[in-house]
Amino acid sequence: EEIAAILLTPVRKFSQHKIFKAWPAKVKQEITMLVERLEAVDTLVYDPPEATKEAEDTKGVIENYMGMVGHLLGQEAPHKVLRLVMAKKLHTLATLSDEGQRGYLVRELREIYAPFAHRFGLAQIKWELEDLSFKFLHREEYDHIARQLKSRRREREHYIRKFLSPIEKRLKEEG
Repeated sequence: EEIAAILLTPVRKFSQHKIFKAWPAKVKQEITMLVERLEAVDTLVYDPPEATKEAEDTKGVIENYMGMVGHLLGQEAPHKVLRLVMAKKLHTLATLSDEGQRGYLVRELREIYAPFAHRFGLAQIKWELEDLSFKFLHREEYDHIARQLKSRRREREHYIRKFLSPIEKRLKEEG
């Protein structure tokens, strides 16, 4: 259902398509709901507050937008819609070449969708959104941290091998 919804979202009058007509009524209803919610969320335009604004002003703008998105996600299967919206936005981010538009999208992912992922118990997605946002918004710091982690990885692997060696030896002796 989710895959069908994401594929059918750009197709106008998808419900008239002969493949769609052949599906069971319950499946059609679920897909229609998902497509409608995706289209509704797509109509929203996130205008992130400027970094120079007061923290309270920024918080209010973000909370207001989150409220609109939350309303559009709806009461039925909001986690499904959220996953689809984030998948679309991540795809857009991967294919976007305009740095200005990419910056807006990255901030939207970090400020709006990462907290939603947290609310719906999607911790792994939340962390990935935050990491991705950090990568695009603070590239130099991200690259510095990545280099440090990579250089220390060999040390960690060596330490683990050194630690495991006597355990493996003992296990072999014990049979």
